[in-house]
Amino acid sequence: MGALSDRYGRRPLLLLGMAGLGLDFALMPFAPSLGWLLLLRVLGGLAASGGAVAAAYVADVTATAQRTRAMGALAAMFGLGLVFGPLLGGLLGLWHRQLPFLTAAALCLINLCYGWRALPESLPQRRQEPLELARLLPWQPLRRLWRQQLLRRPLAVFALAQLAQMLVQASWVISTGRRFGWGPAMTGVSLCFAGLLAGVMQGALLSRATARWGETGLLRLALVLAVLSQCLYAWAPQGWMMFAVMLLALPCAAGVPLLQSGLSRQVDAAAQGELMGALAALRSAAGVLAPLPAGALLALAEQSGRPWTHAFGLPFVAAGAALAVAWWLGWSYRPERAAGWAAGVA
Repeated sequence: MGALSDRYGRRPLLLLGMAGLGLDFALMPFAPSLGWLLLLRVLGGLAASGGAVAAAYVADVTATAQRTRAMGALAAMFGLGLVFGPLLGGLLGLWHRQLPFLTAAALCLINLCYGWRALPESLPQRRQEPLELARLLPWQPLRRLWRQQLLRRPLAVFALAQLAQMLVQASWVISTGRRFGWGPAMTGVSLCFAGLLAGVMQGALLSRATARWGETGLLRLALVLAVLSQCLYAWAPQGWMMFAVMLLALPCAAGVPLLQSGLSRQVDAAAQGELMGALAALRSAAGVLAPLPAGALLALAEQSGRPWTHAFGLPFVAAGAALAVAWWLGWSYRPERAAGWAAGVA
């Protein structure tokens, strides 16, 4: 999607993705079998890849000095959607189980109509060379980006941060349930609280924090607190402490927007879509891989037969280890530095 948007423009890809999501949501409640449902989820996954195009659009229309704040606002919108979307879906599902899907389809239709009328094209110069099939393969943009010395460290830090985040997400419900006896309600409250904190940091406090510490200082602080918070998550003896750790880890929500902004400065304007698509591919790969070690560590804790409930914190230890490597790699990285590398000519 990112490479296609570099060639054909952001606007058509964003509108196409919104139409695909709307179609997916409209058909899901009427799927006659699990196979059809999985097929529709494939359609939804392809359409949801438009998030990378949205990030490229933000990079197109914001000045370099404002890009971190804009990336933070975009991340905040995604985060708030993940907070309030399940809440609204649960309430609508009380009336009818198909209503959440149809409401989501209606929202996509409204968004599509609004984008059709109000969304201008953001890419002033599109790539003129023919779009090769190899450019659409997900590992090819990553290979081209990895060949550039300046991009290796931030890419590695981004990948490790995403892996750690997915490890936590894959383990949160079981770990907190076994350690603190949390049920669905308390789990929902904790995830809502975490999402709200991330939204506040990314949407309201990010510009103030960067003015206070600078982008490099804030990124270093985020990485240090990320390692510390995972250790505290792993060893917290009482459930209320998890909320206290979330407050301590508030600056950590700035890490991904800072990395996205820094990387976007180091890539030519005509390659922003390919860059954001590559970052989305790394995020998706982390989401695929993380449940495997997380599940193995939780199974090990379950089968140990010991009363040592902190064994269910092992996935957080693994996340902390990944973040410690990210901290070591990212300490010397300066997101303010721009290189203007063009992926299309590498």
